[in-house]
Amino acid sequence: MADHTIDGRGPDGEALAIDVAWIGARTAERAVVVSCGLHGVEGFVGSAIQLGWLRRLGAAALRVPERTRVVFLHAINPYGFAWRRRANERNVDLNRNFLAARENYAGVPPGYGLIHRLLNPSGPLGRIDAFPLRAGWAICRHGRKTLATAVAAGQYDHPDGLFFGGREGEASTRLVQARYGDWIGAAATVVHLDLHSGLGRWGNGQLIVEPDQAAHIDWYRAAFTPVRVVSAGDGAPYAARGTMGAWLARRDGSGHRCRAAVVEFGTYSQVRVLAALRAEHAAHRLGDPGSRRTVATTRALTECFCPVDRGWRRAAVELGVRLIDQALAAE
Repeated sequence: MADHTIDGRGPDGEALAIDVAWIGARTAERAVVVSCGLHGVEGFVGSAIQLGWLRRLGAAALRVPERTRVVFLHAINPYGFAWRRRANERNVDLNRNFLAARENYAGVPPGYGLIHRLLNPSGPLGRIDAFPLRAGWAICRHGRKTLATAVAAGQYDHPDGLFFGGREGEASTRLVQARYGDWIGAAATVVHLDLHSGLGRWGNGQLIVEPDQAAHIDWYRAAFTPVRVVSAGDGAPYAARGTMGAWLARRDGSGHRCRAAVVEFGTYSQVRVLAALRAEHAAHRLGDPGSRRTVATTRALTECFCPVDRGWRRAAVELGVRLIDQALAAE
């Protein structure tokens, strides 16, 4: 196990770090990598799934297959995890920060101009916020898929805005890129599951495959059940720039066959989740960090990504552990 310290401090002044744990020899022929917390506040369910799988391993309820290495990446965005924020300490959405070497950290997705002011108000929000009605009207006028792309595909021109992909590779991004080869060792085949929450129907899981991996979607559908498996253009709500999954797909050229997917655990409606992101972001950017309103928006955001409902939590952990088992069994 290794801890990789990241700049910044937690709410109580504590140091922040990305934790990496592995089981199996560096000479293993294949690796299964499970990551969480790339979007900080989404890390709670991913962390619980990792712990749930490790408890089963410790209780001898399962065995790691021979010639296989298992790697857990915990809290890739430790700042967001500690502070219950989706972005890191520089307001960067790390899953929009893995751009290819030839790409510029600039630009906005099509239609972004339609929703920038709606997403990023210039002043603190009032007690009564008409965002759900305005969002509903925008969906009716422009279409759900057009708005989803404009909102969440990643923007690089507004550093204070939501879904900002950064101006350069962030510390967490650079660490993953620099150390990934060490973590997987000699493995020629890699299956990587990146755990997220907040997208999809309540209690349901789905795998989202990057466009670069869409040609292999039948492999994913055969390997993982009972979750829905989608790719951009085939049921996925949008295709984003600068994702870790796209970077992993590009590693195929390094002599590794990598099958990477985002695992999403559905919670509330997209409008409710986006409203919570917008309110928390506005409070963080424009409000008093210690105010009741800021605390309330943080609590509401956490609920959207890790509901307190015990049934939801139990089902998410059970499904997540099952998917890790299926990744280990996949050929």
